[in-house]
Amino acid sequence: MKNILLVSPSRNYPMGNEMYPSGALLLLGMMLREQGHNVKVVHMVADKVDRLGFYGILRDFRPDIVGFTVSTYQTRMTGILSMGVKRYNSDIITVAGGSHPSALGLDFLLSFPGIDVSVYGEGEVALTDIARGVPFRNVKGVHYRHRRGGTLGTNAPPPLLTTEALDALPLPDKPLIDFKRYSGLFPVGRRPCMFVMSSRGCPYQCSFCSKSVYGNTLRLRSPEGIMEEVELLYRDWGVREIHFGDDTFNANREWASELLDLIIKRGFHKKLVFRVALRVNDKILDMELLRHLKAAGVWFIYYGVENGDQDML
Repeated sequence: MKNILLVSPSRNYPMGNEMYPSGALLLLGMMLREQGHNVKVVHMVADKVDRLGFYGILRDFRPDIVGFTVSTYQTRMTGILSMGVKRYNSDIITVAGGSHPSALGLDFLLSFPGIDVSVYGEGEVALTDIARGVPFRNVKGVHYRHRRGGTLGTNAPPPLLTTEALDALPLPDKPLIDFKRYSGLFPVGRRPCMFVMSSRGCPYQCSFCSKSVYGNTLRLRSPEGIMEEVELLYRDWGVREIHFGDDTFNANREWASELLDLIIKRGFHKKLVFRVALRVNDKILDMELLRHLKAAGVWFIYYGVENGDQDML
């Protein structure tokens, strides 16, 4: 068993609160706990943890592995903390994953000398392999620093998780965080608010989108599996608004309609409100779908407007 500290660093700019806990850290924390590891999750903004507080946690928890989820907005603190970990104990394995390491590839390790392993793309298999002690050279989907000499290596990516694999992932575990510390999205529909990832990947080829983590292959969780998570969040977490955080909720019209039907059938259109992101495309968006969304309790839609001039597209 290992002590594993999972960290969402503070932003590069002042931020008073966090809307949501990191879905990646919740999922990875659950998977690692199922492997028998002792896991602690820290969201520096929501938990009001500054640099000194982090070093206190480092001293008291004594982790074998420290994992950082890193967006571009979290790079400064990631660099500071990872170097601090190495100064405290160079034997601690430092791992980074998320959109920024995935987009930068091997260059991420050149910019962050305190990080041993950079996970690109989906990280579930990679981090659990690292926790099991698999040598870095045998872990798929990572760039890594050789422990001797510091030279860099790159491994091939693992297969993308299938629909069946996504359905088999553990549901979020509330004891890993203090849910009351998260503000939810603005504008407020109802509180508290939580997100659900009901799919991964996007099949479209927008030049301005990196899709560095989930890629171009759309994989849909089963509507029944999604509803299991919705019911858990309503019953056990007290959630009253759910944000389906998919890149494009209407990428598969038949699947979206089936999920909306289940929401209505089970009465959650009266218990919850929802928000979704839709692609503006006449092949997959029309008044029939909009009426269906409204009937299922969707009150807020993010539209992917790519340009104000159709001729330019």
